[in-house]
Amino acid sequence: MTESHEIDYLRRLLQMNPLEQSDDIIANRNSFLQHVENATDSTDEDISHFERREIIVQQIDLLRNSFWSLKEQDLMRQLNAIDTSDFPDLDLAINRLKKIATLRKSFNCLKQHPACFTRFYDQFCALVVASSKEAGDLRMSLLNSAAQKNQNSDGHRSWEYRRIAIELQRQFPELADLELMCLSQLGEKPKPEPLSSNLIGILNGLSFICLFVLVLFCLFYFGYVAITP
Repeated sequence: MTESHEIDYLRRLLQMNPLEQSDDIIANRNSFLQHVENATDSTDEDISHFERREIIVQQIDLLRNSFWSLKEQDLMRQLNAIDTSDFPDLDLAINRLKKIATLRKSFNCLKQHPACFTRFYDQFCALVVASSKEAGDLRMSLLNSAAQKNQNSDGHRSWEYRRIAIELQRQFPELADLELMCLSQLGEKPKPEPLSSNLIGILNGLSFICLFVLVLFCLFYFGYVAITP
């Protein structure tokens, strides 16, 4: 397989709109993969295996980016057309996206839930379809948004994040399973902040004063009792 053929394929693929040209994308993908299968040179086969993986990664990333805009039927058709049988990790990624695609109704119900708000919904939807490379940063962004003491930029407080995380686990377990650890952490009550060193110093000072006054009182009281006939 020549490098120009692969570059030409990627160029054509990236210029296509998944929303409007799903059939063309599938047709081009099948044509390219057929060309790969017909390669006879062993060196070319070794190279094409690596390059084929890169092309599939590109295809999956394109679907991630347009995941929530595509109609479910078009989305499933494009997901089913990607052959990941030679790449177990990519196969897991495709199966996860297929599972999420079948949960569209649950996501719509979550969006309408009284405890749900746009900022959280958008963050959660982006997180569940993200690649493993990007998911870590998205989780941290979600947790950081919920950790702010005062209202964050979108006007929501940390308790609102905790509430929707708890409701999501309670009423939408099929969605919660997609990011259970993150949601469990999100739903935890914040730990009380440790006392500052200044406050600890003040409390220690007050304790010393109280103890000193108590000692003086005892000395005065027992001294008064001793001299009283």
